[in-house]
Amino acid sequence: MATSLLRRSRLLSAALLCAAPAAHAFDDFAFAPAVPIALPSDGDPWKLRAVDVTGDGLIDLVVVDVIGTDLHVLVGQGGVSFSAPVVSRVGPVWELDLADVDHDGRVDLVQIDEFPTANLVVHLGDGQGGFGPAVQTLPITSGAVGGVCLLDANEDGDLDVLLVQGTKLRTCLGDGTGVFAPPGPPSSSQFLGLGRAHVLDVNRDGHLDLIGIGTAFFSGGWADMLGDGTGAFSSSQVVYNTVDGDMSGSALGDFDGDQITDFVLSCSDYGNPGPEIALARGTGSEMVSPVPSEFVVPSASTIRAGDLDADGLDDIVGYGLHDGTGQVWILRSHGDFTFAEPQFVPGAEPFYLRDVALADLDGDGLLDVVVMHELSLSVLINDAPQPGWTDHGQGLAGVTGVPSLVGAGPLKPGGNLTMHLFSAAPSAPAILVVGMSLLALPFKGGVLVPQPHALVPLVTDGAGGVALHGTWPGAATAGFTVWFQAWIVDAVGPAGFSASNALAAKTQ
Repeated sequence: MATSLLRRSRLLSAALLCAAPAAHAFDDFAFAPAVPIALPSDGDPWKLRAVDVTGDGLIDLVVVDVIGTDLHVLVGQGGVSFSAPVVSRVGPVWELDLADVDHDGRVDLVQIDEFPTANLVVHLGDGQGGFGPAVQTLPITSGAVGGVCLLDANEDGDLDVLLVQGTKLRTCLGDGTGVFAPPGPPSSSQFLGLGRAHVLDVNRDGHLDLIGIGTAFFSGGWADMLGDGTGAFSSSQVVYNTVDGDMSGSALGDFDGDQITDFVLSCSDYGNPGPEIALARGTGSEMVSPVPSEFVVPSASTIRAGDLDADGLDDIVGYGLHDGTGQVWILRSHGDFTFAEPQFVPGAEPFYLRDVALADLDGDGLLDVVVMHELSLSVLINDAPQPGWTDHGQGLAGVTGVPSLVGAGPLKPGGNLTMHLFSAAPSAPAILVVGMSLLALPFKGGVLVPQPHALVPLVTDGAGGVALHGTWPGAATAGFTVWFQAWIVDAVGPAGFSASNALAAKTQ
């Protein structure tokens, strides 16, 4: 038995050594056949949100009609099952965000009701999928509102409303009861007319910031605005000429596995070779353009980002017409800001697609895809295997804190897997300890968790990271478990070493 385990560990370590650090080929994404869900035939749906409105732990679907006054909520019952729409008369919805603004545990609706003359309107949720009459209607002046989002801008524990108005951002401070103050002084984004903004902490200072796409003088680009924790935002970066053509969509994601948020945007290119996406890499202090930074895509419209294959890297999802049929396309991330060729996932209708949402509908830990057409929704359940990785901690701090080891991929015989080490000492020798059992022995001021059966030599890159791509042993049977932990040469460690957390990977 011991000989068999040792042979397996050697095979696994050899697979990791052969694959690192190059990207590898994956199987295609796997989705169950699309399940159509009818929408009211007299409307014109144009926005889709996937969120747990009822608080029961199941994802609900919120559909906005562009020409009517109704908001439809399809209450999730698990997987592809949804209730008949719960209809709320909320008036025209130009932009919206959903969150609990009055601290009652129920998701509420904040909307902009008209264009270009705008009001901010608040509807409190009833916890059953419905929204009551407006509790506040606040006139918004000084220009059309291109986006709205809820965040705690002044860090008082109450959600505030951020308005995107052309080249400016304005904040309406909330009091925690569902009532918001009139917009405060504008923050300028240096003449880049922003659309919808995304909330993140760009420079990791603990204050929420914003990033968005827009145009200025016929040039497209992106800008980020840094928050100071008081509700004010100041322009940090404005990048013009990112891509050619009309800006059409953007999303946040982690495309290199370093647990720092990156940014992707799309456009309809005026010239050849066609629609494009472009990337901005988060460094923890700013956004920079990686190399390569631009890719041609099948169509450029609304895009989403999420880890569809559970490999620790976010993938890019878009939609458009392909071979005369409305289809979703997916770009699988390689972890170095390159992507596999697009895979097309057919929808249920040969019509133009309006919107796409990513959410775990069936509770298996994997993101599913919901597509909104002109007349219906299509639900695509993700059939990828569950990852099966367990983090057991026991890291040892070094020059950049405690290094982190993240594993992902289908733990099945022959399955492709990925491990990423990051936040380690830069350009340093390291060893990945591979074990078939638990040791948990005090070592070098920390804890050596795996019983060493194989040692994989590594060298971290200039950012203190390394990526390993390999194959799960073909002879592994259900329940077969391997332990991993990285040890890095690090002068700040108590005995000249730092260590990552330990990972256990169990064959599914």
